Amino acid sequence: MTNWPTFIRTEDLAPGDTRPHPDLPTDLKLVPVTDPESSEFELGFRLLNNYFGSAGEMESRDVIAGRLNLKPEKPVNGHHMLYQLMLLYSGNECVGLRDHTAILRDDFSDVVVHLSHVLVVPKWRRKGLSAILRTLPVITAHECAQRAGKPEAPITLFCEMEPLDLSIPANKIRRISYEKAGFKAIGSTLNYIQPDFRDPQTIDADPEGSKPIPFDFLLRRVGRESDNTVAAREVISNVELIYAMYAESFRDKDMEPCFTWLSDFCSRNTLTYPLYRPTEAP
Repeated sequence: MTNWPTFIRTEDLAPGDTRPHPDLPTDLKLVPVTDPESSEFELGFRLLNNYFGSAGEMESRDVIAGRLNLKPEKPVNGHHMLYQLMLLYSGNECVGLRDHTAILRDDFSDVVVHLSHVLVVPKWRRKGLSAILRTLPVITAHECAQRAGKPEAPITLFCEMEPLDLSIPANKIRRISYEKAGFKAIGSTLNYIQPDFRDPQTIDADPEGSKPIPFDFLLRRVGRESDNTVAAREVISNVELIYAMYAESFRDKDMEPCFTWLSDFCSRNTLTYPLYRPTEAP
């Protein structure tokens, strides 16, 4: 039987990933990108930008390159952050990749990982690579927590996703996949928003200015996947950490709608939020 590659710890796998796919390549190698001038960075950014850029879901090259300079040992406004762009190779060929940022704040228990982009190269799909890519953010969370001096910090994975619409095949496929991976949805009724990813010149040329994007968000609270509720204070802290990550590389005026939403969210008289299956969230 095919085994998991040596860089994967079985305890970090999502609940639905108990055993490797029989067609999983046996020679997988993990290549974390550390240098924005490297050929690996150019390959990774090109693959992600080609897939996500046309939909306005990809930050600029400068933003991505700048995040590689984040170090947990050097907090930014009190936040320990570690961004990683991670490429999977089979032999000499890149077969999949993802990027994400782990964020930790001393007054909050969890290390929260913002899931940015994930891509399996088309000809390598349906071979079990998604299970590997789902696990990589947990590896980054462990490293960030260790380097920040909180090695036992619980882990939460934070995924932004378009509002639920199972009539759209791609939406349905994504939600089923994340449900299998142990994620729960808060629900798009919260009206959470992501900042405008367009470059500043394009935003400034738009008469309407910045246009934040409405999203649902999904959480995988590692080791707590069976919970059906979450404390409001925990949800608020999760969003605060995600917005702190965005604020490190986006302009203040482009972040303003997000922080206005967050202020309203914090003022709600709510103690807990229900957690829904991603395919059933309101």
